[in-house]
Amino acid sequence: MTVKAKILAALKVVVAAKGEADPDYLYHITYYKYLEGIASSGLQPGSGGSIGQGAGNNHHSKGKVFLTEKEGGISFWYSTALKWADHNSDDVLEDELIPIVLRVARPFDAYELAEDPIGTRDSSYDAYTTKDSIKPSDLELWDGTAWVSLDQGVDPEIAIEVEEYEEDGETHQYNYIKSDNPLEPK
Repeated sequence: MTVKAKILAALKVVVAAKGEADPDYLYHITYYKYLEGIASSGLQPGSGGSIGQGAGNNHHSKGKVFLTEKEGGISFWYSTALKWADHNSDDVLEDELIPIVLRVARPFDAYELAEDPIGTRDSSYDAYTTKDSIKPSDLELWDGTAWVSLDQGVDPEIAIEVEEYEEDGETHQYNYIKSDNPLEPK
């Protein structure tokens, strides 16, 4: 049995056992600032570094696109992206570090999928990689209410809570991601 066949069979077993995963899609978490490039060129295998870059796994991420299952996988990687953005930005809206969820639909025949044991270990949910580029036409974007084509885009401000504060007699704004963020599909 090929690795691809094993992955598809495993996804079907998860659906049967948990009734949660969706074998028809795999998901990718990225940041809003990358959407324009993804919309024109698709998901390209990374050059090392990604969500949580600097965490010692740059060698693992080099030359790969990362995908996860829906239930649990999205939540874990989205949360990781939020933490990374919050740690690395004083203004996630200005820096466009709002996590965004993309999905790729079956059939996955166009992409040589491999199991990602490190991603699976970290998230406790099945994770996969491919060294192939994923075409923009094969991707959809969660816009806060529905899955849409990449060219329809998303308004990152729907994920933002604004807090005003006074400092040295001036009013300032602090933009942070809402706890009930609509850009994280549930």
